[in-house]
Amino acid sequence: MTLAFIRDLRLTCCAALADHSARMVVTGSVLRPQWQQFCCQILQSPHKASCCPTSRYPGLHTSSSYRQLTTVGCCHQYTISGYALARSLGPGTRMCSDLFEAGGQQFRLEVYPAGVSADAARHVSVFLTTQASVNPNHIIYEIAVLDQSGRNRHLVHASKPQQGPCMMPLSGVVAGYPCFVRHALLDKHARRYLLNDCLVVR
Repeated sequence: MTLAFIRDLRLTCCAALADHSARMVVTGSVLRPQWQQFCCQILQSPHKASCCPTSRYPGLHTSSSYRQLTTVGCCHQYTISGYALARSLGPGTRMCSDLFEAGGQQFRLEVYPAGVSADAARHVSVFLTTQASVNPNHIIYEIAVLDQSGRNRHLVHASKPQQGPCMMPLSGVVAGYPCFVRHALLDKHARRYLLNDCLVVR
């Protein structure tokens, strides 16, 4: 929107300067004299790219801008061996992965096998955290408890376009799921998700 506004302003200024008028019109309103110098500075930009019709306004310098957005990422797998013992330690017991890097920022997975609090004691809680200052809406993530049987029936939570954080924003928390998966589901399909007493989060 800003680029479109600047371009429209430049073209209007071109027309006004060619007409040598002290009163220039922009979108139907009178342009104040103090803006004339600003418009002239835009027209005298040293960039060489073309976006202004030079054939209509010969001798004017033109400019343009370009920005390309892309994504960078990584995949980190965190295995907790001795899941039953970790769960027996009760709510609030935190198991942290090593730090891993994505896009120049460091992150880690925090898993609470018996829930982050008493209210979530029947669930495994999972958080994606960072010590950096990042906007959670700028991060695309997928967190999964892996199916170790080879059937790829992973238990997945992922970010969605135009969706804010999955819980009330906390300092350092990119994504937080206090009730990521119920213990009953893991116990029912232990050969799938708790093979050899291991919980694998990716």
